[in-house]
Amino acid sequence: MEIVFHGHHAHIGAFFRRRAERGVQKLSRRLGSVTGAIVRVSNDADVKRVEVEIDAPGRRLVGKSQGKFVGPALTRALEAVARQVGHTKGVRQALTRREAMTRRVQEA
Repeated sequence: MEIVFHGHHAHIGAFFRRRAERGVQKLSRRLGSVTGAIVRVSNDADVKRVEVEIDAPGRRLVGKSQGKFVGPALTRALEAVARQVGHTKGVRQALTRREAMTRRVQEA
């Protein structure tokens, strides 16, 4: 999977790149097969805009956000894409120690 970064009047630092790569890779594991991703960052005066676009077979997922800083804007853009992905796995329920022990006894 290739991740392309576009900066429009914005500096894209190494930490931002690593953070964006980790977020996109996490979402790609949930999607299964991802062909590529594009992260666009623009800086217009005090407003920073971040757009994350993920290309999967038959799907194109786009999350956009803006804010005063690029870090929180990236987080909200990745969350927007995550809402489009949906949940493929069941949610694990937190068990107390007693509930876990009773389940093990019942299964055995």
